[in-house]
Amino acid sequence: MIPAIMMYAYYGKVVGDVAKLAAGVAPPHGREYYILLAVGVVATIVASMAITRAARRAIEQQRLNQ
Repeated sequence: MIPAIMMYAYYGKVVGDVAKLAAGVAPPHGREYYILLAVGVVATIVASMAITRAARRAIEQQRLNQ
């Protein structure tokens, strides 16, 4: 449940930023924002690579078992 909670909290933050942009006010972003953004991008890349690797192994095992 924690990943879903984090996703919904992030979506709420994004919707708030979009609403501020629509009102003509740019939301302020400090150094922490950019650090978390970089960590999120790196985590996404690492997770994507891990999922791809696991899927390839599963496909390869399925081919060997046939």
